[in-house]
Formats: sequence, C-alpha cells, structure tokens
Amino acid sequence: MAAIHAHRSAQAGKEGIILCVREFMNSLDDSSMAEIKAAIRSEPWLEPHFDIGDTYIRTICKRVEFIFVGLSRHLDSIKSKARILLCWADEADPITETAWEKLIPTVREDGSEIWVT
Repeated sequence: MAAIHAHRSAQAGKEGIILCVREFMNSLDDSSMAEIKAAIRSEPWLEPHFDIGDTYIRTICKRVEFIFVGLSRHLDSIKSKARILLCWADEADPITETAWEKLIPTVREDGSEIWVT
C-alpha cells in the first residue's frame, strides 16, 4: 500500500518522501525495503512506475522516494525531513514515547498520514 500511495502521490504531482521507520534498524537489511521492493515487483501494473536500486526506491518521475530510518539511532535527524507524504512505522510495538513525540509533529504535509503496523 505504501508503494501505491507513492505512485498516486507522484501521479497527482506531489513531491516528497515515504518515510519508513522502525525503532531498531542497523542497516537497510533490517528495514522494510525488501518487502516494498517485492510488493512493487509482484504487481505488473505498478513496477514500471518505479526505479528500484540496491539502496533506493523512487518513482520513475523522481517526485517521490522512500527513506528508511531506525529511530533509536537517528531520531533527531527525522526532524529535518521535509515533505513527508506518508510515514509507515513498521514493527511499531517497541517505538518509544519520546520517538512518537518527535515523529508525529514532523509529519505535517497537507494530507500526510502515519501508518502503524
């Protein structure tokens, strides 16, 4: 669904990021990147709309890109993120109250959302 959200946002002319966070993430291998890549590749109609590299996912038009962040190590860097169209907090159970207090106000674009799984 995050990929569909990215595609729809790009089609609507919006520019920004899909921020994918977990409390603990030491590398991209610990992120939801592989899951998103697999989801995009599993939909023949969706795959042509994305540029997928080893370390990135973005729409072909480059309006929307995915960013993957571990909150426990990079919490303060999130405050500098602009144009967050969607924040997906995956494996959200261990996310601390402090992290939520910093994350929620950062997701401030008109129509932006936070998804928690």
